[in-house]
Amino acid sequence: MSSSTEPNLAVARTEALYRRSEIWPAATFITAGFFAYVAKGSIAAEVLLPWLLSITVISLSQLILSWFYDRLSLSEDNYKIWRNSAVVGWLMIGVCWGVAAIMLFPDQSTSLQALLILLIIGLAFGLIRPLSPVLPAALCFLVTSTGPLIYNLTIQPESGLQENIGHLLAFILLVMLLTAIRTAR
Repeated sequence: MSSSTEPNLAVARTEALYRRSEIWPAATFITAGFFAYVAKGSIAAEVLLPWLLSITVISLSQLILSWFYDRLSLSEDNYKIWRNSAVVGWLMIGVCWGVAAIMLFPDQSTSLQALLILLIIGLAFGLIRPLSPVLPAALCFLVTSTGPLIYNLTIQPESGLQENIGHLLAFILLVMLLTAIRTAR
């Protein structure tokens, strides 16, 4: 590939990232709100509310970024700013979900554990295609959201079942990473 087409391809990938992922920050916020609502009696408010506030602020920031992106022009001169802003935003949303996997993982409630696992893995699966045009965005979100969950289940398991689920999720993460890499081509 010649160097003159590389910026055009990068601009097109950045454009695809914003077009494909524009509703997903709202989905992460709504999903977080749903989990907080369901978990409010089982997880201390001192832990749950700061997490919810963090993911809300970051998700709203991503939505505002998408709003500005729709109104401003993308060019070979400024696409790196837009691309890098999106990558950082998705990294931060992934970190919030990774924090949930460690800090909000309710030891006393297997049903809330299952719900949190389903929400994190569901978001990760759902975001593979929208984030894959800019591979670092996909990799950042996938690793930071699911990595701590896998760590929590495999390194600090409460039971053999949790450890087995952790190993299965590690395999699923590998599949998601390979899918993101393949989709990015």
